[in-house]
Amino acid sequence: MRKLMLVVLTLSVFLLGAPALFAELRIYDKPDGIPVEKKDYYERFTLENSLRRLEQIRGALMSFNRLTEKVKGDTLLSDERLEEIGNTSWEVQSIGFPNFANAVEGTLRRYHYELKQAEFELATIRSEQGVVNEEALKKSQQAFQDAEKGMQKFWDEFQIAD
Repeated sequence: MRKLMLVVLTLSVFLLGAPALFAELRIYDKPDGIPVEKKDYYERFTLENSLRRLEQIRGALMSFNRLTEKVKGDTLLSDERLEEIGNTSWEVQSIGFPNFANAVEGTLRRYHYELKQAEFELATIRSEQGVVNEEALKKSQQAFQDAEKGMQKFWDEFQIAD
């Protein structure tokens, strides 16, 4: 039987001592018996870490693009063989790759923005109820404004390759 690690999630308003809403996320050890680490959940699956990994993916795609350009017309890899390998056409590499990565980044930023917006709205309501102090409300507002700026910057620079 797999062991369960219970991760208790709290909204950011709890960080400054205000009562919080709790949600339970049930994460089981992996089928091969490797235990789940809390740091995996709290560190690996953040917006910042995801954006770093996305940059690594973009770099890998660019390397694949450069490699494809170097071997085109090579006697070892015919055009037919490159087609069999897949994702070697100009369209996929010049249009698809940037669009794929931008779609992932846009989704990450959108959900981060919406989460921070919801957390700020909840903090506002809880502040009006006297449950959240002014410092916690300001912290939540700042996190929302930072997420909004990040989303707006991405949107301003976003282009669809076609």
